[in-house]
Amino acid sequence: MAKIQLLNALQCFEKAGQRLSFKQAAEALNVTPAAVSHQIKDLETYLGADLFIRETRKVKLTQLGQQLLPALVEGFNGIHHAVNRAKNNSQDNKLRINTSPSFAGRWLLPRLADFQLAHPEIDLLMGTSTKRLSLQQEEIDIAIRYGDGNYPEYQVEKISDEYLIPVCSPKYLATHDIADAINLQQCNLLNDQGMVDSLPDYPGWKDWFEQQGIECKAPLRGLSFESSNFTLQAAQGGQGIALGRSLLVADDLKSGKLVVAAPHTIELSYAYYLVALSLKINSSQYLEQDNVELFRRWIIHAL
Repeated sequence: MAKIQLLNALQCFEKAGQRLSFKQAAEALNVTPAAVSHQIKDLETYLGADLFIRETRKVKLTQLGQQLLPALVEGFNGIHHAVNRAKNNSQDNKLRINTSPSFAGRWLLPRLADFQLAHPEIDLLMGTSTKRLSLQQEEIDIAIRYGDGNYPEYQVEKISDEYLIPVCSPKYLATHDIADAINLQQCNLLNDQGMVDSLPDYPGWKDWFEQQGIECKAPLRGLSFESSNFTLQAAQGGQGIALGRSLLVADDLKSGKLVVAAPHTIELSYAYYLVALSLKINSSQYLEQDNVELFRRWIIHAL
């Protein structure tokens, strides 16, 4: 097999191995599933062994496939990272960041000026989205994502846990009797429906009451929103009480725009993660020209 053909076949295997799907690998590579299947078959012939166990409507990695995949993922990520660094060094000194609109607006943007003061030579380009990442296709250098950190095709580092706490405006707290937790059932409860829909087992108000041994005898009333940002804006506007994520409400609690409506919190199983092609998580190596590493160290310190 020629070197370029081998490289193409290895890339097809890497994408299919991460996703355990020839169809999804084809979508990632912008080719047909038949082309992916053909490339992987050629690679298996070249190696003289199967890389996948093919079952009806699904595939599994063989032992050889499991041994080969991690090295290929690391290798291709290293190639993409090196190419991006070379491109940045030759054309500009940009750092392309991506995160959710809620985290960008409520935590990151108010603090980015500190990073720019420390590193004025870096031009920041920040985008927002909540969709599944494709760093290479979207030319993203580093992303901040909230969830379970399941991005097997990239390097991932957990940077902050979170908890939920009931918050409302000072005026709403002053005009409603919520001295006891059970009284919150009579309030307008604001629901972050976007998080409930996107993350399995994400807790809501029913979970908050049940953790305190309070039975919800009737349907809880209130508004539902498709984003954390809208939910907290409604709370600031005096429309009710929201279960605010701790990082997103930190600045508003400090400024007094929001207040704690009840002290009981819910620890979350989800967290914030850095996602990139290459992260020097366990390395003492520190390259000053590596913009991703500079940003990584800054945000960990800021958190």
